[in-house]
Amino acid sequence: MDEKMMQMLSQLIEGQNETNKQLSELTNRVGGLESKVVGFESKVVGFESKLEGFETKLEGFESKLEGFETKLEGFETKLEGFESKVEGLELKVDRTMLFMEETQTNIKIIGEGIVAFRQQVDRQFDHVHTILSEKTDLLETVIKAHSSEVNKLKDESKHIQGIIGEHEVSIRILKASNS
Repeated sequence: MDEKMMQMLSQLIEGQNETNKQLSELTNRVGGLESKVVGFESKVVGFESKLEGFETKLEGFESKLEGFETKLEGFETKLEGFESKVEGLELKVDRTMLFMEETQTNIKIIGEGIVAFRQQVDRQFDHVHTILSEKTDLLETVIKAHSSEVNKLKDESKHIQGIIGEHEVSIRILKASNS
């Protein structure tokens, strides 16, 4: 039995050697894995720091985006103000257009009234001119008749003055002879 034991012991030692060898290989592999894990961990740490940098930049972008959103809201408020001003101007323009249309209508009516008035004045003027022409003709006739009569009266007045002059001479002679 000794030999069997020896053989078993030998097999056991051989198995243990094999196990030790495998354990050594496994340890080597684990050591390689550990170094790889350490390398991986350092890469993860580097990745985490890069990720933190990205997060910081992302927070900066978010902050800037919030600033842009605030500015955009301000622009929207201003735009709403401009829109209301434009609506007010459009209303004023509409009112102005209506006023201009009314004014043009009124000007047209006034123009038509002026034309009608002018035509009426022209007709009245023509009528007055006709009446004045008739009266002027009548006055010319009357003036000519009076002028003729005045000339006759002048002639008669000269004749009467001559007679008066003769009577004055006669009266002086008579006065002188009676004296």
